[in-house]
Amino acid sequence: MLETRVNQGASGLDVKVIPIEVIEDSRCPIGVQCVWAGTVKVRVQLISGMGTSEQVFELNAPITTESEIVELIAVEPTPYAGVEISQSEYRFTFKVTKR
Repeated sequence: MLETRVNQGASGLDVKVIPIEVIEDSRCPIGVQCVWAGTVKVRVQLISGMGTSEQVFELNAPITTESEIVELIAVEPTPYAGVEISQSEYRFTFKVTKR
């Protein structure tokens, strides 16, 4: 597992992920009744043996490269109704597995 923040990279299994920005956070806030759980989308610089690319990761939607599967599996903090989360507060957990 790779734990990181916006503009802070984390490396593992010859892969480095550097979150650039949260482009969507539509998760259902605590204290609100929602019909949809929502998601998070994060623009990430992905560096691997195949080179460097910019990808948009969506929560629980794996991205497959030539030799790895990279997945955004958790985003913190949990949203609360009426409380805005700044880019610097976000924490991300990525899972990297070899193909």
